[in-house]
Amino acid sequence: MSFFDSRMASFAALAEQARRHPAVKDVGFIRVDCTPVAKENERQARWLVKEYGRVLTDIALQRMHDMRDHWEQLMNTLDSSPQSLGELKVVLGTVREIKLMRMDTELAIADVVERFRTLSKYEEMIHVDAEEAGIAAGLLEEWTDVVNWALTKDARLAALKQRFATTTQAEAEAFAIEAAAYLERYQAEGPAAEDGVSLDEGLEMLPRSRE
Repeated sequence: MSFFDSRMASFAALAEQARRHPAVKDVGFIRVDCTPVAKENERQARWLVKEYGRVLTDIALQRMHDMRDHWEQLMNTLDSSPQSLGELKVVLGTVREIKLMRMDTELAIADVVERFRTLSKYEEMIHVDAEEAGIAAGLLEEWTDVVNWALTKDARLAALKQRFATTTQAEAEAFAIEAAAYLERYQAEGPAAEDGVSLDEGLEMLPRSRE
C-alpha cells in the first residue's frame, strides 16, 4: 500500500510544482517561455497518478467483490434448513469456517478500506465511484452481520444437533447388538463350531451373510 501512496504522492507533488513554478523567466535580454514544457510535465505527472490510481482501484474492487461473493455463498448455506445429518454437517462446517476466517477477513477488509482512503487523497485527479467507496466503508459492518448470523445459527441448531446425536447413538447401539448376534451365530454355526457347516455350505451362506 505504501508503494502506491508514495508514488502517487510524488507525482502529485510534481504536477503541483510544474503548475505553480513560473514558466516565463528573463535571462539577460532574453525571455524564456517554458510554458509548454511545464504543462507537459504537469500532464504527464497527472497521468501517472491516474495510472497508479487505476491499478489500485482495480485491485481494491476485485478484492472487495471476491469477499462479498464469498460471504453471499456462506449466507446461502447458513439460510438453509438441514433435514439430514449430511446437510447439518455442511451448515456446521460453514459456521466453523466463518469462525476460523474472522481475523483474516478483518485484515482483508482493513486493506480494502485503506486502498479507498488512499485513492480519496487524490480525488482531484482520480475518479472514485461514490457507491463503491460507500460499500467499502460498510464492509466491516456487513462482515459483522455474517459472523453474528453464523453464531446465532449455531445456537439455533442446538436442538437439531441433539436429535441427530440421539439418533446416531441409537443406530450405533442397534448395530452393536446386531453384530454381537451375528458373532454368536458364527461361533455356534460357523466353521469353528463343533457341528459347524461344511466348506461347501459355507460358500453357499457367504452371499447371504453380506446382505
